Amino acid sequence: MRKDNGVRKSISGLYSVYQLNGLNLDRFVNLVVSRGVPLFNVRKNGNKQITFCVNIKENKKFFAIINKLWYNSKKFSISDGQAVNLNGGYTLKRIRVGGVLTPFYQLYKRVGVLIGALLFAVLVVSTSDLLFAVDYSGSGYAQKFAVQEYLLEQGVQSGVRFSKIDLNALQDGILADNPSLSFVSCSRRGNRLKIRLEKAVTPPQVMDGDVERLASTVEGKIKQLKVYRGRALLGEGDSVVAGDVIVDGVVLAGEEQIKVGVLASVVIESDFVFEYVSESTTAEDVAIIYAKLQLGEKNVTQTLLSKTPVGEKTKYTVTLSYLTLLVAG
Repeated sequence: MRKDNGVRKSISGLYSVYQLNGLNLDRFVNLVVSRGVPLFNVRKNGNKQITFCVNIKENKKFFAIINKLWYNSKKFSISDGQAVNLNGGYTLKRIRVGGVLTPFYQLYKRVGVLIGALLFAVLVVSTSDLLFAVDYSGSGYAQKFAVQEYLLEQGVQSGVRFSKIDLNALQDGILADNPSLSFVSCSRRGNRLKIRLEKAVTPPQVMDGDVERLASTVEGKIKQLKVYRGRALLGEGDSVVAGDVIVDGVVLAGEEQIKVGVLASVVIESDFVFEYVSESTTAEDVAIIYAKLQLGEKNVTQTLLSKTPVGEKTKYTVTLSYLTLLVAG
């Protein structure tokens, strides 16, 4: 076996330590050295294994020789702890990096990772407030393009910062700009703006003249409440039943109570539950159709269905959520 132990100064900086397994190891060593890459500290560990060192500056040339003679790959590389099978029955493993400069080399690698992590963190922070896209949902989805035009007029588009968007004012503006909508909700999820649009199926119940109060005509939960004149007795998220006063016309002016005409609007979400029994176990669509026919012309926002066996039949329970818009003023 031809060994080139060289001079110590050749490997006093940094070198890679490799382990080679296979037959005819002398041929491998001689071919590498004869092509100008010195191998240092070559040691035999039996008939089928040797370890040797390569100056880290020679790694590129060392890989090029392996590519040409054994591996036939222009992108061959190997990292610490990795083993690669070479043509000819050889297995090459890179054990570690050694030399007096090893601590600086490890620090360099860690600094590189640290800088990468820092740059990634800076990128995440710098883009976390940016709007990337707008998603639309709801029964009023057909108004998407009209809403898009309104958003552009308000400067709401990809790249704008969320901190510059007043979501409450935005949903109020969309609702005011689109008479065919009865409910608008704007929320943020990550870098995306979620806009829920619900269409107005029937004209709102408008109370003419001097209205003393705005009361609920249905049972449900208040989804949206706008009070322009009057005093709100309930708020968004509160449950109501028919007859509950939501906005009153009695307001306080200092210590004095005065009556004003109420000017307000409220959107109430209610649930309609319908049960359908059938001999079929796959009548889900039929049950939903019957439920919607029973509910009538309402603005359905959500459909839930469950089924349970009843003897030899199946009971389908359909829950339809729908919106009611009430306006006073």
